[in-house]
Amino acid sequence: MPPNLVNEVGRLAGEQRSELLFSKPGSFRRRVLRLLFAEGKVIRWLAAMIVFESSIGLAGPWLSAHVIDSALPDEAPGMLKIIVGLLMVAALYGAWAGWLRERLMAALVTRVEAECLSLVLGRFLRMDYLLSSRRDFGSTHETMSSVSTTSAALMRALLEATSQVASAVLMMALVAFWFPALAAAVALAALAMLALASVYAFHEATLAKVTLETSSRQRQTLHVLLGAVATLRVLGATGRAGMRWSEQLGDYTQAKVRQEETQVSQDVLLDAFPQLIGLGATAWFVSDVMAGQASLGEMMMGVILISSATGAMVTLAGTVVGLQALRSHFQRVDRLLEQSESRAPRARGRTERFMCDEALTLERVWFRYDESARWVLEDQSYRFPAHQISELRAPSGAGKTTVLRLLAGLFEPERGSVRVLGHNPREVADLVSYLPQQSILLESSIATNLCVLSGRPLEDNLSAARQTGLADLLESLPMGVETVLTLSGGNLSAGQRQLILLTAAFASERPVVLLDEATSQLDPDARQRIDWPALTQDKTVIIVKHD
Repeated sequence: MPPNLVNEVGRLAGEQRSELLFSKPGSFRRRVLRLLFAEGKVIRWLAAMIVFESSIGLAGPWLSAHVIDSALPDEAPGMLKIIVGLLMVAALYGAWAGWLRERLMAALVTRVEAECLSLVLGRFLRMDYLLSSRRDFGSTHETMSSVSTTSAALMRALLEATSQVASAVLMMALVAFWFPALAAAVALAALAMLALASVYAFHEATLAKVTLETSSRQRQTLHVLLGAVATLRVLGATGRAGMRWSEQLGDYTQAKVRQEETQVSQDVLLDAFPQLIGLGATAWFVSDVMAGQASLGEMMMGVILISSATGAMVTLAGTVVGLQALRSHFQRVDRLLEQSESRAPRARGRTERFMCDEALTLERVWFRYDESARWVLEDQSYRFPAHQISELRAPSGAGKTTVLRLLAGLFEPERGSVRVLGHNPREVADLVSYLPQQSILLESSIATNLCVLSGRPLEDNLSAARQTGLADLLESLPMGVETVLTLSGGNLSAGQRQLILLTAAFASERPVVLLDEATSQLDPDARQRIDWPALTQDKTVIIVKHD
Protein backbone atom coordinates (compact mmCIF):
# COMPACT_ATOMS: atom_id res chain seq x y z
CA MET A 1 0.00 0.00 0.00
CA PRO A 2 1.45 3.44 -0.92
CA PRO A 3 2.59 5.16 2.30
CA ASN A 4 0.92 8.43 1.30
CA LEU A 5 -2.53 6.95 0.65
CA VAL A 6 -3.89 7.58 4.14
CA ASN A 7 -2.50 11.12 4.05
CA GLU A 8 -4.13 11.59 0.64
CA VAL A 9 -7.48 10.74 2.21
CA GLY A 10 -6.97 13.54 4.72
CA ARG A 11 -6.73 16.34 2.13
CA LEU A 12 -9.92 18.19 1.25
CA ALA A 13 -11.48 17.25 -2.08
CA GLY A 14 -11.91 19.85 -4.79
CA GLU A 15 -14.97 21.93 -3.94
CA GLN A 16 -16.15 21.93 -7.52
CA ARG A 17 -16.19 18.12 -7.74
CA SER A 18 -17.88 17.70 -4.36
CA GLU A 19 -20.53 20.32 -5.11
CA LEU A 20 -21.23 18.72 -8.50
CA LEU A 21 -21.74 15.28 -6.96
CA PHE A 22 -23.79 16.62 -4.06
CA SER A 23 -26.00 18.85 -6.21
CA LYS A 24 -27.40 15.95 -8.21
CA PRO A 25 -30.98 15.12 -7.17
CA GLY A 26 -31.66 12.40 -4.63
CA SER A 27 -31.97 11.79 -0.93
CA PHE A 28 -29.18 12.62 1.50
CA ARG A 29 -28.24 8.92 1.56
CA ARG A 30 -27.63 8.91 -2.19
CA ARG A 31 -25.63 12.13 -2.09
CA VAL A 32 -23.36 10.77 0.65
CA LEU A 33 -22.84 7.53 -1.27
CA ARG A 34 -21.92 9.48 -4.41
CA LEU A 35 -19.23 11.31 -2.45
CA LEU A 36 -18.02 8.03 -0.97
CA PHE A 37 -17.85 6.12 -4.26
CA ALA A 38 -15.99 9.01 -5.88
CA GLU A 39 -13.02 7.92 -3.76
CA GLY A 40 -12.30 5.04 -6.15
CA LYS A 41 -8.64 4.58 -5.24
CA VAL A 42 -9.30 4.42 -1.52
CA ILE A 43 -12.32 2.13 -1.97
CA ARG A 44 -10.22 -0.33 -4.00
CA TRP A 45 -7.59 -0.45 -1.27
CA LEU A 46 -10.24 -0.98 1.36
CA ALA A 47 -11.73 -3.86 -0.65
CA ALA A 48 -8.28 -5.43 -0.95
CA MET A 49 -7.72 -5.10 2.81
CA ILE A 50 -11.11 -6.68 3.54
CA VAL A 51 -10.48 -9.67 1.27
CA PHE A 52 -6.96 -10.11 2.68
CA GLU A 53 -8.17 -9.90 6.29
CA SER A 54 -11.05 -12.34 5.66
CA SER A 55 -8.75 -14.83 3.92
CA ILE A 56 -6.28 -14.78 6.80
CA GLY A 57 -9.18 -15.42 9.16
CA LEU A 58 -9.69 -18.81 7.50
CA ALA A 59 -6.19 -19.97 8.41
CA GLY A 60 -6.89 -20.15 12.13
CA PRO A 61 -9.67 -22.79 12.08
CA TRP A 62 -7.86 -24.95 9.47
CA LEU A 63 -4.55 -24.92 11.36
CA SER A 64 -6.31 -25.58 14.68
CA ALA A 65 -7.92 -28.67 13.18
CA HIS A 66 -4.51 -29.94 12.03
CA VAL A 67 -3.06 -29.42 15.50
CA ILE A 68 -5.75 -31.57 17.10
CA ASP A 69 -6.03 -34.27 14.42
CA SER A 70 -2.37 -34.61 13.38
CA ALA A 71 0.21 -33.02 15.63
CA LEU A 72 -1.22 -34.10 18.99
CA PRO A 73 -2.11 -37.77 18.19
CA ASP A 74 1.21 -38.36 16.40
CA GLU A 75 3.15 -36.58 19.17
CA ALA A 76 4.95 -34.53 16.52
CA PRO A 77 6.44 -31.55 18.38
CA GLY A 78 8.09 -30.24 15.22
CA MET A 79 4.79 -30.08 13.36
CA LEU A 80 3.13 -28.57 16.41
CA LYS A 81 5.74 -25.80 16.55
CA ILE A 82 5.33 -25.10 12.83
CA ILE A 83 1.54 -24.92 13.10
CA VAL A 84 1.68 -22.70 16.19
CA GLY A 85 4.17 -20.45 14.38
CA LEU A 86 1.86 -20.25 11.38
CA LEU A 87 -1.03 -19.38 13.69
CA MET A 88 1.01 -16.56 15.23
CA VAL A 89 2.00 -15.23 11.80
CA ALA A 90 -1.63 -15.38 10.61
CA ALA A 91 -2.78 -13.58 13.77
CA LEU A 92 -0.17 -10.84 13.31
CA TYR A 93 -0.99 -10.35 9.63
CA GLY A 94 -4.71 -10.30 10.45
CA ALA A 95 -4.16 -7.66 13.14
CA TRP A 96 -2.03 -5.58 10.75
CA ALA A 97 -4.66 -5.80 8.01
CA GLY A 98 -7.40 -4.85 10.49
CA TRP A 99 -5.38 -1.89 11.78
CA LEU A 100 -4.70 -0.68 8.25
CA ARG A 101 -8.37 -1.06 7.28
CA GLU A 102 -9.59 0.83 10.34
CA ARG A 103 -7.06 3.62 9.84
CA LEU A 104 -8.01 4.05 6.18
CA MET A 105 -11.71 3.82 7.00
CA ALA A 106 -11.46 6.44 9.76
CA ALA A 107 -9.66 8.88 7.46
CA LEU A 108 -12.20 8.37 4.68
CA VAL A 109 -15.21 8.71 7.00
CA THR A 110 -13.83 11.89 8.57
CA ARG A 111 -13.14 13.45 5.19
CA VAL A 112 -16.54 12.73 3.65
CA GLU A 113 -18.31 13.74 6.87
CA ALA A 114 -16.55 17.11 6.75
CA GLU A 115 -17.52 17.51 3.09
CA CYS A 116 -21.16 16.75 3.90
CA LEU A 117 -21.25 19.28 6.74
CA SER A 118 -19.70 21.95 4.53
CA LEU A 119 -22.01 21.26 1.59
CA VAL A 120 -25.21 21.11 3.67
CA LEU A 121 -24.28 24.34 5.46
CA GLY A 122 -23.69 25.93 2.06
CA ARG A 123 -27.16 24.80 0.97
CA PHE A 124 -28.69 26.23 4.13
CA LEU A 125 -26.96 29.59 3.62
CA ARG A 126 -28.34 29.74 0.06
CA MET A 127 -31.84 28.72 1.11
CA ASP A 128 -34.76 30.97 0.30
CA TYR A 129 -34.65 33.79 2.86
CA LEU A 130 -38.28 33.43 3.88
CA LEU A 131 -37.87 29.70 4.52
CA SER A 132 -34.59 30.07 6.41
CA SER A 133 -36.00 32.85 8.60
CA ARG A 134 -38.78 30.50 9.71
CA ARG A 135 -36.36 27.83 10.89
CA ASP A 136 -35.59 28.12 14.59
CA PHE A 137 -32.16 27.60 16.12
CA GLY A 138 -33.05 24.34 17.89
CA SER A 139 -34.33 22.63 14.73
CA THR A 140 -31.42 23.83 12.61
CA HIS A 141 -28.87 22.80 15.25
CA GLU A 142 -30.35 19.30 15.46
CA THR A 143 -30.43 19.03 11.66
CA MET A 144 -26.74 19.91 11.36
CA SER A 145 -25.98 17.38 14.10
CA SER A 146 -27.97 14.85 12.08
CA VAL A 147 -25.77 15.57 9.04
CA SER A 148 -22.68 14.57 11.00
CA THR A 149 -24.35 11.57 12.67
CA THR A 150 -25.96 10.11 9.56
CA SER A 151 -23.11 10.69 7.10
CA ALA A 152 -20.57 9.02 9.39
CA ALA A 153 -22.97 6.20 10.30
CA LEU A 154 -23.91 5.54 6.67
CA MET A 155 -20.31 5.34 5.49
CA ARG A 156 -19.18 3.18 8.39
CA ALA A 157 -22.23 0.96 7.89
CA LEU A 158 -21.43 0.42 4.23
CA LEU A 159 -17.75 -0.26 4.83
CA GLU A 160 -18.39 -2.44 7.89
CA ALA A 161 -21.15 -4.31 6.07
CA THR A 162 -18.80 -5.07 3.17
CA SER A 163 -16.21 -6.40 5.59
CA GLN A 164 -18.67 -8.46 7.63
CA VAL A 165 -20.46 -9.87 4.57
CA ALA A 166 -17.14 -11.01 3.09
CA SER A 167 -16.16 -12.66 6.37
CA ALA A 168 -19.56 -14.29 6.97
CA VAL A 169 -19.82 -15.61 3.40
CA LEU A 170 -16.37 -17.19 3.48
CA MET A 171 -16.93 -18.77 6.90
CA MET A 172 -20.41 -20.06 6.07
CA ALA A 173 -19.19 -21.41 2.72
CA LEU A 174 -16.69 -23.62 4.54
CA VAL A 175 -19.28 -24.68 7.10
CA ALA A 176 -21.70 -25.53 4.28
CA PHE A 177 -18.96 -27.54 2.52
CA TRP A 178 -18.34 -29.78 5.54
CA PHE A 179 -21.63 -29.48 7.46
CA PRO A 180 -24.44 -28.40 5.08
CA ALA A 181 -27.32 -29.17 7.47
CA LEU A 182 -25.74 -27.15 10.27
CA ALA A 183 -25.05 -24.26 7.90
CA ALA A 184 -28.72 -24.17 6.89
CA ALA A 185 -29.85 -24.15 10.53
CA VAL A 186 -27.48 -21.28 11.36
CA ALA A 187 -28.68 -19.29 8.34
CA LEU A 188 -32.34 -19.68 9.37
CA ALA A 189 -31.53 -18.61 12.92
CA ALA A 190 -29.70 -15.55 11.58
CA LEU A 191 -32.72 -14.54 9.48
CA ALA A 192 -35.00 -14.88 12.51
CA MET A 193 -32.61 -12.77 14.59
CA LEU A 194 -32.49 -10.05 11.91
CA ALA A 195 -36.29 -9.96 11.63
CA LEU A 196 -36.73 -9.57 15.39
CA ALA A 197 -34.02 -6.91 15.57
CA SER A 198 -35.75 -4.98 12.75
CA VAL A 199 -38.92 -4.81 14.84
CA TYR A 200 -36.94 -3.24 17.67
CA ALA A 201 -35.24 -0.88 15.21
CA PHE A 202 -38.57 0.31 13.78
CA HIS A 203 -39.83 1.04 17.30
CA GLU A 204 -36.57 2.81 18.15
CA ALA A 205 -36.83 4.97 15.00
CA THR A 206 -40.31 6.08 16.06
CA LEU A 207 -39.02 7.00 19.49
CA ALA A 208 -35.99 8.73 17.96
CA LYS A 209 -38.30 11.07 16.05
CA VAL A 210 -39.99 12.11 19.31
CA THR A 211 -36.57 12.53 20.95
CA LEU A 212 -35.40 14.79 18.13
CA GLU A 213 -38.52 16.96 18.33
CA THR A 214 -38.31 17.39 22.11
CA SER A 215 -34.57 18.06 21.88
CA SER A 216 -35.15 20.78 19.26
CA ARG A 217 -37.75 22.48 21.45
CA GLN A 218 -35.62 22.55 24.59
CA ARG A 219 -32.55 23.73 22.64
CA GLN A 220 -34.54 26.55 21.06
CA THR A 221 -35.92 27.63 24.44
CA LEU A 222 -32.45 27.52 25.99
CA HIS A 223 -31.05 29.57 23.09
CA VAL A 224 -33.71 32.25 23.53
CA LEU A 225 -33.36 32.20 27.34
CA LEU A 226 -29.59 32.73 27.24
CA GLY A 227 -29.92 35.51 24.67
CA ALA A 228 -32.55 37.36 26.71
CA VAL A 229 -31.13 36.79 30.19
CA ALA A 230 -30.65 40.53 30.84
CA THR A 231 -34.27 41.32 29.96
CA LEU A 232 -35.55 38.37 31.98
CA ARG A 233 -33.62 39.53 35.04
CA VAL A 234 -34.98 43.07 34.80
CA LEU A 235 -38.54 41.75 34.54
CA GLY A 236 -38.00 39.13 37.24
CA ALA A 237 -38.93 36.38 34.80
CA THR A 238 -35.83 34.18 35.01
CA GLY A 239 -37.57 31.63 37.26
CA ARG A 240 -40.60 31.31 34.95
CA ALA A 241 -38.43 31.03 31.83
CA GLY A 242 -36.19 28.49 33.55
CA MET A 243 -39.22 26.46 34.59
CA ARG A 244 -40.47 26.33 31.02
CA TRP A 245 -37.10 25.05 29.81
CA SER A 246 -36.97 22.50 32.66
CA GLU A 247 -40.35 21.09 31.60
CA GLN A 248 -39.16 20.72 28.02
CA LEU A 249 -35.92 19.15 29.23
CA GLY A 250 -38.01 16.64 31.21
CA ASP A 251 -39.97 15.72 28.07
CA TYR A 252 -36.70 15.20 26.20
CA THR A 253 -35.25 13.08 29.04
CA GLN A 254 -38.32 10.81 29.13
CA ALA A 255 -38.22 10.33 25.36
CA LYS A 256 -34.49 9.59 25.49
CA VAL A 257 -34.96 7.03 28.27
CA ARG A 258 -37.64 5.19 26.27
CA GLN A 259 -35.36 5.14 23.26
CA GLU A 260 -32.43 3.83 25.32
CA GLU A 261 -34.62 1.07 26.82
CA THR A 262 -35.46 -0.15 23.32
CA GLN A 263 -31.78 0.00 22.38
CA VAL A 264 -30.85 -2.10 25.44
CA SER A 265 -33.42 -4.79 24.51
CA GLN A 266 -32.02 -4.87 21.00
CA ASP A 267 -28.44 -5.17 22.29
CA VAL A 268 -29.42 -8.06 24.57
CA LEU A 269 -30.91 -9.87 21.57
CA LEU A 270 -27.78 -9.35 19.48
CA ASP A 271 -25.54 -10.45 22.38
CA ALA A 272 -27.57 -13.59 23.10
CA PHE A 273 -27.71 -14.77 19.48
CA PRO A 274 -24.05 -15.86 19.00
CA GLN A 275 -24.00 -17.53 22.42
CA LEU A 276 -27.12 -19.59 21.67
CA ILE A 277 -25.83 -20.49 18.20
CA GLY A 278 -22.44 -21.43 19.66
CA LEU A 279 -24.03 -23.71 22.27
CA GLY A 280 -26.24 -25.34 19.66
CA ALA A 281 -23.33 -25.88 17.25
CA THR A 282 -21.17 -27.33 20.01
CA ALA A 283 -23.92 -29.79 20.97
CA TRP A 284 -24.30 -30.72 17.31
CA PHE A 285 -20.57 -31.41 16.91
CA VAL A 286 -20.29 -33.33 20.17
CA SER A 287 -23.06 -35.57 18.93
CA ASP A 288 -21.24 -36.13 15.61
CA VAL A 289 -17.91 -36.81 17.35
CA MET A 290 -19.51 -39.34 19.69
CA ALA A 291 -21.16 -41.01 16.69
CA GLY A 292 -17.83 -41.16 14.87
CA GLN A 293 -19.02 -38.83 12.09
CA ALA A 294 -16.50 -36.07 12.85
CA SER A 295 -13.07 -35.75 14.43
CA LEU A 296 -12.12 -33.46 17.30
CA GLY A 297 -10.18 -31.28 14.86
CA GLU A 298 -13.21 -30.93 12.61
CA MET A 299 -15.29 -30.11 15.65
CA MET A 300 -12.82 -27.39 16.68
CA MET A 301 -12.70 -25.98 13.15
CA GLY A 302 -16.50 -25.98 12.83
CA VAL A 303 -17.03 -24.25 16.19
CA ILE A 304 -14.48 -21.55 15.32
CA LEU A 305 -15.96 -21.01 11.84
CA ILE A 306 -19.51 -20.75 13.14
CA SER A 307 -18.44 -18.47 15.96
CA SER A 308 -16.69 -16.16 13.49
CA ALA A 309 -19.61 -16.28 11.07
CA THR A 310 -22.23 -15.52 13.72
CA GLY A 311 -20.08 -12.71 15.09
CA ALA A 312 -19.95 -11.17 11.62
CA MET A 313 -23.72 -11.64 11.23
CA VAL A 314 -24.42 -9.93 14.54
CA THR A 315 -22.19 -7.00 13.62
CA LEU A 316 -23.91 -6.78 10.22
CA ALA A 317 -27.36 -6.94 11.82
CA GLY A 318 -26.43 -4.25 14.31
CA THR A 319 -25.20 -2.04 11.47
CA VAL A 320 -28.36 -2.47 9.39
CA VAL A 321 -30.64 -1.98 12.39
CA GLY A 322 -28.66 1.06 13.50
CA LEU A 323 -29.19 2.70 10.12
CA GLN A 324 -32.90 1.97 10.27
CA ALA A 325 -33.06 3.65 13.67
CA LEU A 326 -31.53 6.79 12.11
CA ARG A 327 -34.44 7.17 9.70
CA SER A 328 -35.79 10.32 11.39
CA HIS A 329 -32.34 11.94 11.22
CA PHE A 330 -32.12 11.27 7.46
CA GLN A 331 -35.61 12.71 7.00
CA ARG A 332 -34.60 15.93 8.74
CA VAL A 333 -31.63 16.45 6.45
CA ASP A 334 -33.75 15.56 3.40
CA ARG A 335 -36.26 18.26 4.34
CA LEU A 336 -33.53 20.87 4.64
CA LEU A 337 -32.09 19.89 1.25
CA GLU A 338 -35.53 20.04 -0.37
CA GLN A 339 -36.06 23.55 0.99
CA SER A 340 -32.66 24.69 -0.24
CA GLU A 341 -33.09 23.75 -3.90
CA SER A 342 -33.61 27.38 -4.90
CA ARG A 343 -31.45 28.92 -7.57
CA ALA A 344 -28.06 30.16 -6.47
CA PRO A 345 -26.96 33.66 -7.48
CA ARG A 346 -25.22 33.75 -10.84
CA ALA A 347 -21.58 34.76 -10.62
CA ARG A 348 -20.59 37.78 -12.74
CA GLY A 349 -17.27 39.14 -13.84
CA ARG A 350 -15.77 42.47 -12.80
CA THR A 351 -16.43 44.08 -16.22
CA GLU A 352 -20.12 43.19 -16.24
CA ARG A 353 -20.54 44.61 -12.75
CA PHE A 354 -19.93 48.19 -13.77
CA MET A 355 -21.35 48.31 -17.29
CA CYS A 356 -25.03 48.15 -16.33
CA ASP A 357 -26.73 51.53 -15.88
CA GLU A 358 -30.29 50.26 -15.51
CA ALA A 359 -32.48 51.60 -12.71
CA LEU A 360 -33.94 49.52 -9.88
CA THR A 361 -37.68 49.13 -10.31
CA LEU A 362 -40.75 47.58 -8.73
CA GLU A 363 -43.83 47.53 -10.96
CA ARG A 364 -47.30 46.88 -9.52
CA VAL A 365 -45.91 44.63 -6.81
CA TRP A 366 -48.06 42.64 -4.39
CA PHE A 367 -46.42 40.88 -1.45
CA ARG A 368 -47.37 39.26 1.85
CA TYR A 369 -45.39 37.03 4.18
CA ASP A 370 -48.03 34.32 4.38
CA GLU A 371 -51.23 33.44 2.56
CA SER A 372 -53.25 34.18 5.68
CA ALA A 373 -51.40 37.44 6.45
CA ARG A 374 -52.28 40.96 5.31
CA TRP A 375 -50.77 42.44 2.17
CA VAL A 376 -47.60 44.38 3.01
CA LEU A 377 -47.38 45.82 -0.51
CA GLU A 378 -50.47 46.27 -2.64
CA ASP A 379 -50.04 47.20 -6.31
CA GLN A 380 -47.07 49.45 -5.51
CA SER A 381 -44.47 50.74 -7.96
CA TYR A 382 -41.07 52.36 -7.38
CA ARG A 383 -38.19 53.51 -9.53
CA PHE A 384 -34.70 54.20 -8.18
CA PRO A 385 -32.23 55.73 -10.72
CA ALA A 386 -28.78 54.22 -11.17
CA HIS A 387 -25.67 55.92 -9.73
CA GLN A 388 -27.72 58.09 -7.39
CA ILE A 389 -28.75 58.21 -3.74
CA SER A 390 -32.49 57.64 -3.32
CA GLU A 391 -34.41 57.99 -0.08
CA LEU A 392 -37.42 55.80 0.71
CA ARG A 393 -39.57 57.49 3.34
CA ALA A 394 -42.79 56.08 4.79
CA PRO A 395 -44.40 55.43 8.19
CA SER A 396 -43.64 52.27 10.18
CA GLY A 397 -45.34 49.19 8.75
CA ALA A 398 -45.60 50.64 5.23
CA GLY A 399 -43.33 47.98 3.72
CA LYS A 400 -40.03 49.87 3.38
CA THR A 401 -37.95 46.93 4.63
CA THR A 402 -39.91 44.58 2.37
CA VAL A 403 -39.06 46.73 -0.67
CA LEU A 404 -35.34 46.43 0.11
CA ARG A 405 -35.61 42.69 0.64
CA LEU A 406 -37.35 42.31 -2.71
CA LEU A 407 -34.58 44.30 -4.40
CA ALA A 408 -31.94 42.19 -2.59
CA GLY A 409 -33.51 39.00 -3.98
CA LEU A 410 -34.42 37.68 -0.55
CA PHE A 411 -38.15 37.64 -1.38
CA GLU A 412 -40.17 37.29 -4.57
CA PRO A 413 -43.45 39.14 -5.18
CA GLU A 414 -46.70 37.22 -5.59
CA ARG A 415 -47.64 39.60 -8.39
CA GLY A 416 -45.79 42.25 -10.32
CA SER A 417 -42.14 42.45 -11.27
CA VAL A 418 -38.90 43.55 -9.62
CA ARG A 419 -35.82 44.42 -11.69
CA VAL A 420 -32.33 45.24 -10.46
CA LEU A 421 -29.95 46.60 -13.09
CA GLY A 422 -32.26 45.15 -15.71
CA HIS A 423 -32.28 41.63 -14.23
CA ASN A 424 -34.23 39.44 -11.83
CA PRO A 425 -32.84 40.25 -8.34
CA ARG A 426 -31.96 36.60 -7.70
CA GLU A 427 -29.73 36.58 -10.79
CA VAL A 428 -27.74 39.63 -9.66
CA ALA A 429 -27.75 39.08 -5.89
CA ASP A 430 -23.95 39.20 -5.95
CA LEU A 431 -24.17 42.82 -7.13
CA VAL A 432 -26.21 44.02 -4.14
CA SER A 433 -25.17 44.84 -0.57
CA TYR A 434 -28.13 44.90 1.81
CA LEU A 435 -27.67 46.30 5.31
CA PRO A 436 -30.71 45.50 7.51
CA GLN A 437 -31.72 47.31 10.66
CA GLN A 438 -30.26 44.62 12.92
CA SER A 439 -27.02 42.94 11.83
CA ILE A 440 -24.71 40.66 13.79
CA LEU A 441 -20.94 40.95 13.76
CA LEU A 442 -18.56 38.00 13.89
CA GLU A 443 -16.85 37.06 17.13
CA SER A 444 -13.45 38.06 15.77
CA SER A 445 -11.30 41.15 15.17
CA ILE A 446 -12.66 44.27 13.49
CA ALA A 447 -10.22 43.63 10.63
CA THR A 448 -11.61 40.13 10.09
CA ASN A 449 -15.18 41.43 10.19
CA LEU A 450 -14.43 44.09 7.57
CA CYS A 451 -12.62 41.71 5.22
CA VAL A 452 -15.16 38.89 5.51
CA LEU A 453 -18.23 41.11 5.18
CA SER A 454 -16.87 43.19 2.29
CA GLY A 455 -14.91 40.49 0.48
CA ARG A 456 -12.11 43.02 -0.06
CA PRO A 457 -8.55 43.46 1.30
CA LEU A 458 -8.04 45.36 4.54
CA GLU A 459 -6.52 48.34 2.67
CA ASP A 460 -9.78 48.90 0.76
CA ASN A 461 -11.76 48.74 4.00
CA LEU A 462 -9.48 51.22 5.74
CA SER A 463 -9.90 53.57 2.79
CA ALA A 464 -13.68 53.36 3.18
CA ALA A 465 -13.26 53.75 6.97
CA ARG A 466 -11.82 57.24 6.45
CA GLN A 467 -14.99 58.18 4.54
CA THR A 468 -17.46 56.68 7.04
CA GLY A 469 -15.69 58.00 10.13
CA LEU A 470 -14.79 54.51 11.38
CA ALA A 471 -11.13 55.51 11.19
CA ASP A 472 -11.65 57.92 14.11
CA LEU A 473 -13.09 55.08 16.20
CA LEU A 474 -10.18 52.76 15.31
CA GLU A 475 -7.67 55.39 16.42
CA SER A 476 -9.37 55.58 19.83
CA LEU A 477 -9.17 51.81 20.42
CA PRO A 478 -5.95 50.46 22.05
CA MET A 479 -5.65 47.64 19.50
CA GLY A 480 -7.14 49.60 16.62
CA VAL A 481 -8.43 47.49 13.76
CA GLU A 482 -7.18 44.33 15.53
CA THR A 483 -9.61 44.87 18.43
CA VAL A 484 -11.41 41.58 19.08
CA LEU A 485 -15.20 41.75 19.30
CA THR A 486 -17.20 39.69 21.76
CA LEU A 487 -20.33 37.75 20.77
CA SER A 488 -22.39 39.83 18.29
CA GLY A 489 -20.03 42.77 18.90
CA GLY A 490 -21.37 43.31 22.39
CA ASN A 491 -18.27 45.23 23.54
CA LEU A 492 -19.14 48.04 21.10
CA SER A 493 -22.12 50.37 21.07
CA ALA A 494 -24.92 49.93 18.51
CA GLY A 495 -23.68 52.99 16.61
CA GLN A 496 -20.09 51.67 16.49
CA ARG A 497 -21.33 48.35 15.14
CA GLN A 498 -23.29 50.22 12.46
CA LEU A 499 -20.11 52.06 11.42
CA ILE A 500 -18.29 48.75 10.88
CA LEU A 501 -21.15 47.36 8.81
CA LEU A 502 -21.52 50.57 6.81
CA THR A 503 -17.79 50.56 6.05
CA ALA A 504 -17.86 46.95 4.87
CA ALA A 505 -20.90 47.60 2.66
CA PHE A 506 -19.22 50.48 0.81
CA ALA A 507 -15.77 48.84 0.70
CA SER A 508 -17.35 46.03 -1.29
CA GLU A 509 -17.22 46.19 -5.09
CA ARG A 510 -20.98 45.66 -5.28
CA PRO A 511 -22.48 48.61 -7.18
CA VAL A 512 -25.86 48.57 -5.38
CA VAL A 513 -26.14 49.36 -1.66
CA LEU A 514 -29.44 49.09 0.23
CA LEU A 515 -29.46 50.72 3.68
CA ASP A 516 -32.34 50.03 6.05
CA GLU A 517 -31.90 52.78 8.65
CA ALA A 518 -28.22 51.84 8.71
CA THR A 519 -27.22 55.05 10.54
CA SER A 520 -30.13 55.23 13.00
CA GLN A 521 -27.88 54.47 16.01
CA LEU A 522 -25.24 57.08 15.16
CA ASP A 523 -25.13 60.38 17.03
CA PRO A 524 -25.46 63.61 14.97
CA ASP A 525 -21.69 64.26 14.98
CA ALA A 526 -20.95 60.77 13.66
CA ARG A 527 -23.52 61.21 10.89
CA GLN A 528 -21.93 64.49 9.82
CA ARG A 529 -18.52 62.84 9.50
CA ILE A 530 -19.80 60.46 6.80
CA ASP A 531 -18.54 61.60 3.38
CA TRP A 532 -21.54 60.48 1.33
CA PRO A 533 -20.35 61.90 -2.06
CA ALA A 534 -17.06 59.95 -1.84
CA LEU A 535 -18.70 56.80 -0.49
CA THR A 536 -21.46 56.62 -3.09
CA GLN A 537 -19.43 57.48 -6.15
CA ASP A 538 -20.52 55.21 -9.05
CA LYS A 539 -22.90 53.35 -6.72
CA THR A 540 -26.67 53.11 -6.65
CA VAL A 541 -27.79 53.70 -3.05
CA ILE A 542 -31.23 53.44 -1.48
CA ILE A 543 -31.65 54.70 2.07
CA VAL A 544 -34.74 53.87 4.12
CA LYS A 545 -35.84 56.55 6.58
CA HIS A 546 -38.87 57.03 8.82
CA ASP A 547 -41.22 59.90 8.17
